[in-house]
Amino acid sequence: MRYQDKWADRRMASGGLKPFIFLIMEITALVMACWFVSLFGVLFITVLVSLGAIYFFMSSALPRYNKVIKRQKYS
Repeated sequence: MRYQDKWADRRMASGGLKPFIFLIMEITALVMACWFVSLFGVLFITVLVSLGAIYFFMSSALPRYNKVIKRQKYS
């Protein structure tokens, strides 16, 4: 069965592009959140938010990206 949308087929060669785009968007949102908090000028809160963003990236965004890439590669 063929999919009508090129993004719907996980096994296509271009299928790795969409998860990468979502990862870049998530990284951009985290950096923008850190930048926005840094505008307040409170260093302690900025450091906490930056550490939280790094923790979120390492514990949620990166494993989700790796899981999707693995699923596309081996299924």
